[in-house]
Amino acid sequence: MNVGYRRIHYKDIPKLFEVRSQTRENPISKARLAQMGITHVNIAKGFETGALCGWVS
Repeated sequence: MNVGYRRIHYKDIPKLFEVRSQTRENPISKARLAQMGITHVNIAKGFETGALCGWVS
């Protein structure tokens, strides 16, 4: 089985939040993430500046 990886794109940001809020251990809601300053806008800015990067399969 071949698994491919690619860099995260801006279009992936909503799915990242969805997956994060659905984890079995230590789930964090979108509202709680926003309280912590973790928002779609801030993630996008992090990608733009190079402060953040990530990979998906």
